[in-house]
Amino acid sequence: MMAPDGRVFLKSEFATADSNWPCFSYSKRSLGDFLRREYRTGRDVVVYAGTGDPERTADPAHRKRLLSAVSVDPSSEYETKRIVPPEIWERVAPRFGGNPWQFSMLIVRAATMTRRPFPAAQDVAPGAYASLGQPRYRGNVVEVLGREREIIMDLPVTRAELNFTEAARHYLDTRAAVAAETPKLVKQAAYRMAERIAQRIARSGTVDPRTNPVRFGANISDTIVIITRKWMQEQGGLCALCGTALEATDHPLLQPSPDRIDSSIPSYAADNLQITHLACNLAKNAWSNNQFAEWLEHVRGTGTIQTEK
Repeated sequence: MMAPDGRVFLKSEFATADSNWPCFSYSKRSLGDFLRREYRTGRDVVVYAGTGDPERTADPAHRKRLLSAVSVDPSSEYETKRIVPPEIWERVAPRFGGNPWQFSMLIVRAATMTRRPFPAAQDVAPGAYASLGQPRYRGNVVEVLGREREIIMDLPVTRAELNFTEAARHYLDTRAAVAAETPKLVKQAAYRMAERIAQRIARSGTVDPRTNPVRFGANISDTIVIITRKWMQEQGGLCALCGTALEATDHPLLQPSPDRIDSSIPSYAADNLQITHLACNLAKNAWSNNQFAEWLEHVRGTGTIQTEK
């Protein structure tokens, strides 16, 4: 599962890695950022340690025990509830605040500790396990070092097969297809647009509702996919308003811009989102539909502006 010189990270979990929860999930985006910087797939491994909380770790056999070892892919971030089987999510989510562990990474390979009962975490890695209880490590990982790492590396494991639901597989395949065929500059532009949407949603309804009206949408990772699919596939690389080519540029008027199709609806969901030139977006929102249509015809050279006599 890992290279001999790989790093071992310990993370608190509530159960083994299996098809009921076939992903590596977390609630702090900072953990995802840390793993993208430090973790290398094929070199490193994350070991699950069951918590001692009977409300969270339901199975007594899992509490304070080393449960699983997983190799994860930190290159992408996914919405957890789109991957976990719906019946499991509906049962678990209400107990933990409605949308727990919002973010997930794919598990490339998983194994379960072979020994029964599961190895006691405080016996195998007392230092690392104790660190998980410190405030700065809650919801994060702790690196296992020295002799504790050597002992964990010697633990026997049995490979676990993780299966995804059909809906989860479709979701993952769609994201993978978008990522594979998207030029780097388009990915960067899509990320910037998704960030702007996230900022607008974060500001919505605050200070002055006239300048910050209530808005909502998907998380930033899913928004990137929506933007990319709209731009590259559904719109064929063209502005949804003027029909000319969209470029991944920072030109103040030609840069791509996320536009709500119906501005009266506060949602940035896929069915109310299109990608336009910033100039087209501003013109559409600042003037009437007729004025905007006349302006489009004029810049295309297919019409004239009617003036009052």
